[in-house]
Amino acid sequence: MAKLTSCDFLSQRISTLDLRLSYDLLETSSVLLAVYEAERELALVLAALGRQSRPPNQLVICDDGSGPGTAALVARYTAAAPFEILHLHQEDDGFRKSKILNEGAYHATGNNLLFLDGDSVPHVHWVRDHLRHADGKTVWCGRRVKLGPVASLKLTKDGIQAGTLDGFPPSFLFPRHLRETRHLRFAIRLPPFLARCLHPASKRLMGCNFSLPKTLFEQVNGFDEAWEGSQHRCEDWDLETRLRKNGFPLRPIANAGVVFHLDHPERKPDEHYRRLREERRANAPFRSLCGLEEHGALIESSPPPA
Repeated sequence: MAKLTSCDFLSQRISTLDLRLSYDLLETSSVLLAVYEAERELALVLAALGRQSRPPNQLVICDDGSGPGTAALVARYTAAAPFEILHLHQEDDGFRKSKILNEGAYHATGNNLLFLDGDSVPHVHWVRDHLRHADGKTVWCGRRVKLGPVASLKLTKDGIQAGTLDGFPPSFLFPRHLRETRHLRFAIRLPPFLARCLHPASKRLMGCNFSLPKTLFEQVNGFDEAWEGSQHRCEDWDLETRLRKNGFPLRPIANAGVVFHLDHPERKPDEHYRRLREERRANAPFRSLCGLEEHGALIESSPPPA
């Protein structure tokens, strides 16, 4: 076997990089933003999405029953947004996040689905980082920096637009809000090869920050609207369980694609929650029993709006 010279090795690396960059340019994205009320938080998230270094091709706002104030906010933002926006709304009838996200995925035009929550402010390179990792076969599990209660109240649209969350440490947090901030290490953006060395193991899927090819989401039939746990905020865990059962790789996108989670009271798992998960873990189907496919069929069979 002929020995590679340094020039040959460099040429191969450049060719690989050229292919990677060409693949990146072919990737398209739909951001599925799950919201329910919380207009102040939503305004911050929209401000951050509006200044992405690589804008998404489409933003689908998946609204689980917010009032007219949210619709007015979205309408104002849509008028000046640099990308397509679709606002989907369903009646406020309990926690039905799975249903509205399935509808959002059905209408998504991008070949990559990027999931984001309405209380999670994306870094300026969030979309770019997810698409840089996209390879057509992997679920990319992002992480979050958890802002404390004071920092969450102090953060403003003007601050986001001025780039106060962009660097490390973010100038907005330094120095007065550092002590109450958790998981700040994820805000350090690292080259992919170095991040893989630091985070080689698979990570759990967090619904506020993950991405995957739309084809993978279709193969597991999206979120399962029929499973009781979907009404008890277990929908992300269930999606992860079925993705793993189908053999799809879940890999971390740590130290890139970060979001800043705004503080709010969080519901702690109870015994019923744990029982639902244990039963599902033993009997989880490969595909949702009532998910994306059934949701799409219902939409297509419904009469068009008057």
